Amino acid sequence: MTATVAALRRRYLPLALRLGRTVAFGLLIVLSVALTLRHVILTGDFTTTPFDWQQFEIATQRLGTGNLYPWAFRDSFEYSYRYSPLFAYLMVPLVSMGITVWRFLQFAVLLMVPWRVAVLALLAWPFWEDVYNANVMTFVFVAGWLAINGNRWGTMAYLLLAALVPRPLMLPLVVWILWKQPWARMPAAIGLVVLAALTLATGEAAGFVDALARGGNMIEFERNYGPSRWFGWAWLVVGIPLAGWLLWKGRIGLASLAVSPYLLPYHFIVALWETARTTDKPTISLFVNAAADLVSRVRPLPPDPRPG
Repeated sequence: MTATVAALRRRYLPLALRLGRTVAFGLLIVLSVALTLRHVILTGDFTTTPFDWQQFEIATQRLGTGNLYPWAFRDSFEYSYRYSPLFAYLMVPLVSMGITVWRFLQFAVLLMVPWRVAVLALLAWPFWEDVYNANVMTFVFVAGWLAINGNRWGTMAYLLLAALVPRPLMLPLVVWILWKQPWARMPAAIGLVVLAALTLATGEAAGFVDALARGGNMIEFERNYGPSRWFGWAWLVVGIPLAGWLLWKGRIGLASLAVSPYLLPYHFIVALWETARTTDKPTISLFVNAAADLVSRVRPLPPDPRPG
């Protein structure tokens, strides 16, 4: 009897676990689609300028004034630009081109990941939140996904974003990169020194450091959907060791969510980092191959002039 039960367990338990994961994943997709439709159709007004894009616009206007981080609004969300002053300089041409170009780039960058991952992102509520708010999390997600998959350009892009638009949830992947990709340590150290020097040259270094420290007020933000919304800073007593354990297990997306003292809707897109470590080609390669095949059909290659 015992042997029969053990045999049934060995045979059906893996199937049951796979079925359970599939059902859970399906329910998550249904929930994401429902939230996406609710946001886009019911509440999403893509005709107004969202708050985050306003921050970029105001920040680019304040460059060179010595007033990029005005602390008169320390306890207000009216103006709360908290990224690097170097990022504000990089945003000048993009802001001048307008929010439509920025949103186009948010969609276009998904071509850098496999089509299945791109479809998941398009079905996910956090992606649409990021597009609506014209934030940077889609770029962070794609660069991080490529970095986890060992792409060196993706790794360097992610480390650069971590320095220019730092968030607590970006730290676990930075640690993982420096741990698992030794080649990145020296470029990261040199890049950090260069960026620090350039930041000092802007005259806004002190304000930038103060802005990073000001991030704690996001815990009280009404759109914080992380555990800290209910437990406050006490969540980190659980979140930090949990993130360390998840990182050790290679669950980088979950570790990033666990360690963050606050989670805004578009932050949850990093959960899709759990889909990394695949050999699937990026979506753009499918289009390139299809275009090449079409060209070869329309314009066949000339015959080989060599005899025989």
